[in-house]
Amino acid sequence: MQSSENISLVTSEQGFFDNFLEWLKKNGLGRSPGPLAVEKNLLAGLKKINANFTLNPNLGQKNKHIAFLRNFKSFSKIESLKDKNSIWTVGPNYSAEELRDIAKKYPTVDFFLAPSEEVKKTYCYYGIDAQKVIVWPVGIDTVKYNSVSSEGKKVDALIYFKNRKNQELSEVISILKHFQNIKT
Repeated sequence: MQSSENISLVTSEQGFFDNFLEWLKKNGLGRSPGPLAVEKNLLAGLKKINANFTLNPNLGQKNKHIAFLRNFKSFSKIESLKDKNSIWTVGPNYSAEELRDIAKKYPTVDFFLAPSEEVKKTYCYYGIDAQKVIVWPVGIDTVKYNSVSSEGKKVDALIYFKNRKNQELSEVISILKHFQNIKT
């Protein structure tokens, strides 16, 4: 699949900090921060389908489709370039508060990307028009993480334990074990 129109993706420049985090991860010393992982998966997916895109283009260029992934500082510099035929998208690497502020300051933004229906509801709670929020689930490498739905089920629950206290994990396991013993 090849698009004839170029999409411009505006993100943080690959600076020292991003390079350092990538080096740590490659050497088993760090983790991949969420926004960087989202960005990498998006770029890999676009390359896989041969999409026509430019990463961090010269901001003086007038492109019809521009998506602001992680860097909104440059937006104010190019807002005057937006015309009625442009489509500008922001997200998904922003908090609800950041998007609320962007929506208020720049009503010319056409769409905001949310990674799930639940996040879309949060954006709407923060005052962003639901018609402007598009649910775009973060891409997953389906080759590396392929479907296991045909395999037999080994567990009834998966606990994603991230940045929590050990006591919280113990409580969750205790609750799950309690419900496992209840017959329905």
